[in-house]
Amino acid sequence: MQMKIIKLLITIILFFVTVAFPVFGQVAKCIVIDALNHKPVPYATVYSSKSGMGIHADEEGYFEWHTGISSDSIVVSSVGYKHQKIMIKSLKEDIVNSIEINQDLVELSEVIVRPGSKSLERIVGFFYNEPDKNRGMGPGGISENQIFVNYYPNTEQMEGYIKKLMFDIKGFDLSQKSSRARIRILSYNKSSGLPDRDLLRESIVVKITKFSPNILLNIEKYKIVFPTDGVFIGLEFICHNEFIYKKKSLSRQKTDCPRITTTKAENYREEGKSYYWTYHANRWIWACISDGSIFPGQSWHGRVFKFGAVISSFQ
Repeated sequence: MQMKIIKLLITIILFFVTVAFPVFGQVAKCIVIDALNHKPVPYATVYSSKSGMGIHADEEGYFEWHTGISSDSIVVSSVGYKHQKIMIKSLKEDIVNSIEINQDLVELSEVIVRPGSKSLERIVGFFYNEPDKNRGMGPGGISENQIFVNYYPNTEQMEGYIKKLMFDIKGFDLSQKSSRARIRILSYNKSSGLPDRDLLRESIVVKITKFSPNILLNIEKYKIVFPTDGVFIGLEFICHNEFIYKKKSLSRQKTDCPRITTTKAENYREEGKSYYWTYHANRWIWACISDGSIFPGQSWHGRVFKFGAVISSFQ
């Protein structure tokens, strides 16, 4: 009887050594660093070129990735950096792989302040609108609803800077833990009418907890011009586990994301629509929630995120 137990234990041990170990051994440890100064890039985004699924690196730029699908590649990026594509087969499993990403240097516009000009503050967006308590959206992993933006057209052709950003996040679920969000300010693409390049050259990450007030952020020091074509402003949520690895593939896990408050804008066509960045039908798209193209039915028509901004203009 005792010999049978010993043989059974040996069989189990051999199974884990010969089968389980190779599975869990197919993981590459990586760190994302700035190609110029070789410092870690916190919360860099990483996603699969094939599936669109992905994760965020942690605050030290570290992440892990399964290397079983050698024909796949990953795309690594962050605000202020160019996208870097890495083939999975190039990643080593016995070292920490350094992935360098290059800064994306963009020359920003300036506002010419004429002598005698007066500074005026104008509020754009929907931050002060009444919230819809029954309808909101919750971001998930990078392959679901992650970046939420509002488009603010410059209908009055104001000449000035974006001074302050405002985001309503009071829909936070008290049962959830803390999360983070990165500020996104994106230019308007004239051809597509959709978000294009980052205008904020620095990664600004804010922490969100169940006790957090609304996000009110002064960005006056960055001197970001309010473009004549308008601008997209929103949040990129970092609210799922940094390392999502289970058996042989990436796996979505429970997230700790706040609920995004929405409101009703009767004249959203003139004041601006709301979009979110998602992986849909094997491609990345900016999906509009306001015009019914993604969510059919009158209940979503005119819905916008309760975000806003203060523009400091000169006349």
